[in-house]
Amino acid sequence: MQYIHSFRRRFTILALTLGLPLASATGLQAQTEAEPNNSCAAAQDLSTTTSSITVTGSLDSPPSTPDVDFYRFTGNPGDMVIIDHRRSGTNPLSDPYMGVFAGDCLTLLASDDDSGGNFNSRLTLSIPDDGQFVVAASSYGDYELTGHGSSTGTYTLTVERQAVAQGAFGKVVDAKTGAGVFGYLNLYSCSGTVCDSHVGSLFTGTGGSFRFDTTSLYGRLLAAGDYKLTVDADNYFRLESSIFHLAEGQLLNLGNLAATRIPTISSIRGRAVDAISRTPMPGTTIPRTRVELQYCPDGGWCWTIRYAYADAQGVFRFEGNDYTPLRGGTYRVQIWADQYQMTEHEFVVAGDQANVDIGDVGVKSLPVRINLAQGCGAIPATGGTCNFTVSIANGLTDRLHGEAWTMILGSGIGSDVYRTSFQTEASKALNLAPGESITLPFSVFVPADIANGAYICAQGFASQRPHEFNTLGYHDLFCLSKGAEGFTAMTEEQKRSAVKELKNK
Repeated sequence: MQYIHSFRRRFTILALTLGLPLASATGLQAQTEAEPNNSCAAAQDLSTTTSSITVTGSLDSPPSTPDVDFYRFTGNPGDMVIIDHRRSGTNPLSDPYMGVFAGDCLTLLASDDDSGGNFNSRLTLSIPDDGQFVVAASSYGDYELTGHGSSTGTYTLTVERQAVAQGAFGKVVDAKTGAGVFGYLNLYSCSGTVCDSHVGSLFTGTGGSFRFDTTSLYGRLLAAGDYKLTVDADNYFRLESSIFHLAEGQLLNLGNLAATRIPTISSIRGRAVDAISRTPMPGTTIPRTRVELQYCPDGGWCWTIRYAYADAQGVFRFEGNDYTPLRGGTYRVQIWADQYQMTEHEFVVAGDQANVDIGDVGVKSLPVRINLAQGCGAIPATGGTCNFTVSIANGLTDRLHGEAWTMILGSGIGSDVYRTSFQTEASKALNLAPGESITLPFSVFVPADIANGAYICAQGFASQRPHEFNTLGYHDLFCLSKGAEGFTAMTEEQKRSAVKELKNK
């Protein structure tokens, strides 16, 4: 047979697809294939689709003797029917394939290969305006429906009318205030208590209103049956409706679906303090304390949701908002500070709109913290003495009996060696109780004959007696660069770059 319409793509083009389960086969009108029916024009007439119809047939000897079976049906225009082409009998067709033509045999309305599962085919169709359609039963590979399928065997073809409902509507509201909620709804059809066949989705409209019908489903019809709704909205727990039934022709009012807001926290605050001295750790100056707030929804895996620097008194604060709320549950703060160990503190908060204060969080120091207290500033091109002071703090739990000293590293200084490294002066004694600090003066003479473009950097060290090999603290203090006007202090970023270069040489 030659067809005016040629269909070569292995895709299903459905006039209507809702993925709904077939109705019970009880009461089906049984028919048997009557040959010849191997052309659309000679299709076997199987009466109307006002009730369910089933026909048993067989495909014989493809591809040497091409065989495809055609069946004509009539029904009410716009009615929904489910067409099921299944392998059956003692010699079942291995892989059923089918297409549906308009009553004039010129237009292919739909086709399907495996939608019925287990190599069976199934599709859902809205009966055309002329009330007629023709089903072509074949096997896998016969995309032009000429009978050149890949297998022979027996099959069962079932056409059942599907009852259609008008739709369902309602509102999503806040369970506490009754105000409309903007949310995203998904509609699922149910088979028993299992609701996993997705039908459609939409957002709520004004005042939280919604309506699932032919319009919202982009022209698709809504089959009568059992359904369930899910609602997802920002800052609300997921809402799932109970299973509800839509009868044929029914427009069901689901009323108000109450969504429960997730409890949130207005703010979380705390204060970072030295674990030994209990002094506040500012974020505006050394040690430049930075805090990360992490959310741990399952009490285990956490992720960072906020960053903040502590203020001058070591206080940090995180506030929630409608877009990124702070919800009840398990949290963790990570505190980072210069020459301190990263410290974690985990806590649990509950309650709605509560201001939570987690109090002081002790941050453990490195054994000895060394910082520049006062730099020497600019030095003229004629050279001069660089006087600077260094702060030494004991981060140990025991008294520190030791020594402190400073080193100078230089690059591009103009000598044959081109670089230098030396101690500025004799070591200075340390005797500090736990948490105690001291500021010590140091100096170094900077000569005028250092070449332009050269730079020198100062480093501070501290050790525990009996000797300097027991070094407990180290810090890069400052760097000076030589130009035509003399020596100027580098910025913190320039210092880090210069120190890195010196250490890599």
